[in-house]
Amino acid sequence: MDADINILFSSDFYKILDFKCKCNGICISKPEYSKSFNISFIRKGNFNYKVFRNDFDSFTGYAIIDKPDSEHIVEHKHHIPDECTIIDFSSEFYQAITENHNIKYKSFFDNSDIQSLLIKTNGKVEYLHYLLLNIINSTNPDKIHIDCLVMEILNWFLDRIDNKNPQTKIALKLKKQHLQTIEKAKNFIFNNFSEDITLQDIAFYCNISLFHFSRIFKGISNYSPYQFLLETRLTHAKQLLIMNNNLPIKEICFESGFKNLEHFNAAFKNKFHHPPSFYKKSKNP
Repeated sequence: MDADINILFSSDFYKILDFKCKCNGICISKPEYSKSFNISFIRKGNFNYKVFRNDFDSFTGYAIIDKPDSEHIVEHKHHIPDECTIIDFSSEFYQAITENHNIKYKSFFDNSDIQSLLIKTNGKVEYLHYLLLNIINSTNPDKIHIDCLVMEILNWFLDRIDNKNPQTKIALKLKKQHLQTIEKAKNFIFNNFSEDITLQDIAFYCNISLFHFSRIFKGISNYSPYQFLLETRLTHAKQLLIMNNNLPIKEICFESGFKNLEHFNAAFKNKFHHPPSFYKKSKNP
């Protein structure tokens, strides 16, 4: 499939690639190969990812995990070109993963019938992906922060390899009409979560009625806009606690979009099983 593929960042054990397909109509690719272990975040578009016995319906809110030497075919469903962020791991690092996790994830790594997986994302890992791209595109990217984010993203997906839920079927018409709405809404949340935004603000930005927006967001994403916003705020707060250990908790609370310190502490502990002060004492995520 004809595409622009650019390297955004390179490390000793991975590369981060920006994939932008040039296809702007319904078409099917020739067989393509993934030579490495990689994770692909789907930023835009909708396509069928056909691999071995599986046919993955891929769009925003999902990511694809490929094992090395897997073969696939891509079928585009409409005129909007696909965009993905691909974290491409080195063969040496993949070997280390399989050696360290072979027993825990044996059903995936040792099963030749499983070449790829489609994993449902959530607000936490999508914000980590957004943050990763922002740091890479900054003037002086912090390499160790990028490495830590990549490892946190990788571990999030590894923890879900053996706990996959069947994909909910969504009508093609609904996706054609509103996938871009969901993409716009998520970007609005990522860029404004520290403000006192409302559901009406997001719906207005997406040029859709409040009632309709709330229904389609939940219908496509499987969680409400508020749940997505809360995940984003809590994940941002945790990153600040880890990477900026000297910031006061009250400042982190307000910078992450919470208006009440008590509410922040309760929500944080409910999500991460430790209060914010726990991460002030340790930089381990």
